[in-house]
Amino acid sequence: MKKDEQRVADFLKGFGLAPKPFIKEEKGRQKTPDFRVFKDEAFAFYCEVKSIKKDEWLNKLLEKAPSGINVGGARHDPIPNRISNDIHTATKQFDSVNPAVKDPNVLALVNNDTNCGFTDLFEATSGCFWAEGNNFYPSLKNISEGRIKEEKWRIHLFLWLDSFKSDQFMFTFVDDRFVNILCSYFGKDPNKIKKIPHT
Repeated sequence: MKKDEQRVADFLKGFGLAPKPFIKEEKGRQKTPDFRVFKDEAFAFYCEVKSIKKDEWLNKLLEKAPSGINVGGARHDPIPNRISNDIHTATKQFDSVNPAVKDPNVLALVNNDTNCGFTDLFEATSGCFWAEGNNFYPSLKNISEGRIKEEKWRIHLFLWLDSFKSDQFMFTFVDDRFVNILCSYFGKDPNKIKKIPHT
């Protein structure tokens, strides 16, 4: 099991959940998420783990540059695209085992980039910048309403785990079938959870 997968497995176990990896034969037949997760031996949900790696763009430029040469410059923020790519790929993995969405899908994002944060996930999925005072301003509708426009709603809970801030939970708003049960697994009050607004 990879490091970030183990991190998520340990996190889930802390809530009395039992993550079980798909076996090699299953992975050989089709794309799968990383885990089936059980509660008291009953199936609870599917879970896929995605790692957000540190952005090495500037470091790679510095390594190749001759001594004394300036490198870098302006570029589009790559973080929203990386997150949307993870959502796109995870949805395909969930759809291969849960095509009719009869069970909850949970995407765990393990963040290893100090320049990336939970608000980047919110912005990529909602298309809105989350400002102080809980004010929201349209910013990335091209991403939230692009290829993940429908896909993001097939993920019912996003877990955001990193080593330098507290862990975060974010639920989708569109599928109320799973909200209460997912909240119960993680000790959350359904009336106080963070949800992606359904626009």
